[in-house]
Amino acid sequence: MHIFQPWAGMHPPASGGGEVFDDGTVANTTAVNSTIKTSDWYSNAGIGAGRVGVGGTVADTTAVNSRVETSQYSAEAGIGAGLVKGTVTDTLAVNSTVKTLSWGSDAGIGAGQVDIGGKVAGTTAVDSRVETLGEYAYAGIGGGQVEGMVTNTTAVNSRVETSSSGVNACAGIGGGLVKGTVANTRAVNSTVETSGVLSGAAIGGGQVKAGGRVANTTAENSNVTTSGNAAHAGIGGGRLILAARLLTPGR
Repeated sequence: MHIFQPWAGMHPPASGGGEVFDDGTVANTTAVNSTIKTSDWYSNAGIGAGRVGVGGTVADTTAVNSRVETSQYSAEAGIGAGLVKGTVTDTLAVNSTVKTLSWGSDAGIGAGQVDIGGKVAGTTAVDSRVETLGEYAYAGIGGGQVEGMVTNTTAVNSRVETSSSGVNACAGIGGGLVKGTVANTRAVNSTVETSGVLSGAAIGGGQVKAGGRVANTTAENSNVTTSGNAAHAGIGGGRLILAARLLTPGR
């Protein structure tokens, strides 16, 4: 019996490492005036790595005047990594863009998607932009979709946005959709905006689901805006579902 593995034979393009598995490490990657793109299903793209598997590590990634983009279904994009099941640390994006065009394709500076057990820490975005255009396509600085852990995220003069066609396409500085943990997030002169139905937006977590936690969020001269039906906006969390928690120091 053949078991279809969508990533088999579809090696995600990246500046640094395409796929980082097991105990593999990619460190000290710098991309200047660079573009990384994929155009097929399940083809993640990243500066740092396209996909970081369990046990893999990507550290000290810098992108300047650069762009990461995917155009098909379930193709994550990120500066740091597109999809993270391992660890990504110390990512810096300056005047750079991460964008996905299709359904179910998350985008992020830090990571597009942080899977269960994945960790993203020490992400900084300056004068940068994260955008998704599809349904269920989450966008974030820190992580687009967070099921693992994202900590110590800073955004300065940056923007996170999902489009009007993006039903349930949450956006956040910290995390767009949070099922895991997001902590220690700071936004300065930055914007989070969604225009689709059920597309929550926040500095902290755009939508925080059961078991998700958001703690220690700071926003300075920043804006969070939604214009779609049932699209909640907030600092801390846009929309909380069931047992989600927003934590404050001392509680």
